[in-house]
Formats: sequence, structure tokens, C-alpha cells
Amino acid sequence: MLLYILHAMKAAGNWIKTLKLVEKYFDAFLYVTNWETHQLLLRIPRKLIDLALASKYCIGDSWTIYKKGDYLIFDFTSETEDYDLANL
Repeated sequence: MLLYILHAMKAAGNWIKTLKLVEKYFDAFLYVTNWETHQLLLRIPRKLIDLALASKYCIGDSWTIYKKGDYLIFDFTSETEDYDLANL
């Protein structure tokens, strides 16, 4: 039931509410669609990772780090639009 709610929120574009749920209740969140959008969120305690060091590797649009309280939330996203509809 909870996974369905998160999927509905993500599908509706309500990203802030989804991020808040992950921040409060989850250590990991996986979102996969059939149109080639893949997203993995990982919530890691701040004391385990040096933010300055991790930020050096955060290059490009494929991932982001959010600071939320005592946690860092890593957002890994891949969106590919190179699928061929003729082969479906």
C-alpha cells in the first residue's frame, strides 16, 4: 500500500512530498518506469560520509545530494529517451 502511494505521488509530480517521506521513514527508495526513468534515493547518516568529499564526485545531472537533518539523501536519477517504439 505504501509503495503505491509513493508511486502515485511521484507520478503526479509531487516530488517534495515524496522526498519528505523518504527523509522521515525510508533508508532507500527505488522508482522505475517503463519509459526509462530510473531513480534511487539512499538516506545515509551524515556522520558516515564526508559531504565535501562526496560532493566532489557529484558531477552532472545524474545525481544530487540533499542535506536533511542528521542525514544525507543521495538521489541517483537516469532518464533515457532513446527507446524505439517500433520494436514494442
